[in-house]
Amino acid sequence: MPLTSDIQVGMDGYCTLAKVEAAMPSYSFSATSRPTRVQAAIHIRTIFHSINGILDNLGYLTPVPSTNPTAIRVLGHLNMLGAASMVQGAAYSVNRDLSEYKSKLMERYEIELKVLEKGQKALLDAARGDDYTPRVDEVKPAFEMDVSSNGVDEEAPQIDLDTEF
Repeated sequence: MPLTSDIQVGMDGYCTLAKVEAAMPSYSFSATSRPTRVQAAIHIRTIFHSINGILDNLGYLTPVPSTNPTAIRVLGHLNMLGAASMVQGAAYSVNRDLSEYKSKLMERYEIELKVLEKGQKALLDAARGDDYTPRVDEVKPAFEMDVSSNGVDEEAPQIDLDTEF
């Protein structure tokens, strides 16, 4: 089967080529651009499979189907950041002024990827396997109270409109 630039969300990517193009307004994909439309789609698929490897490790069933809109939005953004940074890397040798923008995309992608790897990104409507057991570092309370030395919860400070800082 020949490679195409068509991406089916939830099957071979969590974002579309249009989303990657939107992230890079000064860049346009074509059959002759560097990278080409097909090569950019390959970057989307590559990041998609990397994301799925992390999700598998976290106990999620993969690929996450497009019928899970919350998870698809989160994963689509991550897929777009990764693919856009790879596209910028391919375009860098042609347009040297893109290097700063590329590094910002890559930096954002790496930060978001680490958050996903640690299980700190909520994929509320994504299913997990029956044998899933949360890792110890994954189970964190959403809110913690400060506890005094005697083990009693401290009261939160009262702040009103007349409080001066």
